[in-house]
Amino acid sequence: MRSPIYDQTRIARIAGDENSGPLIFSFPNDWHPATLRPEMDNIIEAKEVQIERKHFYVEFRENDRGRFLRITEEAHGRRNTIIVPSTGTNEFTAAIEDVLGATQHASA
Repeated sequence: MRSPIYDQTRIARIAGDENSGPLIFSFPNDWHPATLRPEMDNIIEAKEVQIERKHFYVEFRENDRGRFLRITEEAHGRRNTIIVPSTGTNEFTAAIEDVLGATQHASA
């Protein structure tokens, strides 16, 4: 009897072993690669912004490898994320300011 909590995935024979039966792996129904590891990121600060039909999540986080800025865009069922190490946040924000400043001067 199958457990309602688990789905089973069958993999055909092991390559090169014709006597092996199918391998059966069980994963929780809500299996996702991120669930294979414990909660590793601590959110230090977070902000959500909606612009037109897009949602942006700006989070400053830390984990065992250090601190970082994570910016996620959700729109039309899709999600895109960029991660900037904390050592580069000043350079990253300066680049944004430079680009926006140049566009303001060009349109004036």
